[in-house]
Amino acid sequence: MMKTDWLIRLCSGVVYIGLVLYAIFASSIIFHILMIIFSTLCLWEFFVFSKMQAILIKKIMVFVALSMLVELINRIRGSDPTVGLIIFPIMYFTSELFSKAIPIEKVQQLSQVFFGWIYIGVPFFLARHLYAFHDQGKNLIIGLFILIWVNDTLAYLVGHWWGKKKLAPSVSPKKTVEGFLGGLFSCLVCSLIFYKIWGEWYWFMIGLIVAVFGTLGDLVESVIKRAYGVTNSGKFFPGHGGFLDRLDSFIFVIPMVVSYFVLFV
Repeated sequence: MMKTDWLIRLCSGVVYIGLVLYAIFASSIIFHILMIIFSTLCLWEFFVFSKMQAILIKKIMVFVALSMLVELINRIRGSDPTVGLIIFPIMYFTSELFSKAIPIEKVQQLSQVFFGWIYIGVPFFLARHLYAFHDQGKNLIIGLFILIWVNDTLAYLVGHWWGKKKLAPSVSPKKTVEGFLGGLFSCLVCSLIFYKIWGEWYWFMIGLIVAVFGTLGDLVESVIKRAYGVTNSGKFFPGHGGFLDRLDSFIFVIPMVVSYFVLFV
């Protein structure tokens, strides 16, 4: 049974990795569309497991779809896609002014939606922007995904084999300090390889960012899921959970990498 579980986990992971790599290498538009799909599905999972009313989720996802469509059209036309990021909260918040919910319910719903948009929507927008408008965008996205996968895998294996000291027992009992250090070391080794390939010193800082904030992203999602009493955000990836489970590290890493480039590169 354990071998079967591992095989299912491996196959779903390979399919996911293959899909991401195909989109990155195919074209900017294909990657853009994939990130839109991922962000929409992550938002949907978040609103579902946070126990938002089904009718509200449908309403929100209509506004999300319209916003993403505007962004995609602008991206294809070569216009500034930022307007797509702004349209969703404005449209949704305006619609809520005329809903029948009492004021406190409106505030609670708006807070939940706003949190989801900042937590999930903005990082995926930054990823699309980084790929399309940075001169090394494709290499950065490829390297980031590889670093995240390496960090997650080595942290899990080192923690499983040698982990003793708990990293955050109240949040994620299975994570260990030894696992974190294993992930950090593997990221720095990967960063050295990327430096040799692309000749950019910033890969060492990116490796450090991935190890630290990728782990924090996983812990933050664990806190959110514990708050709502769920184990996984979804069941789309057998053995891995949902889209948000697969992309929680990426969501936290991207804003920090973009911030680093804006401030120091």
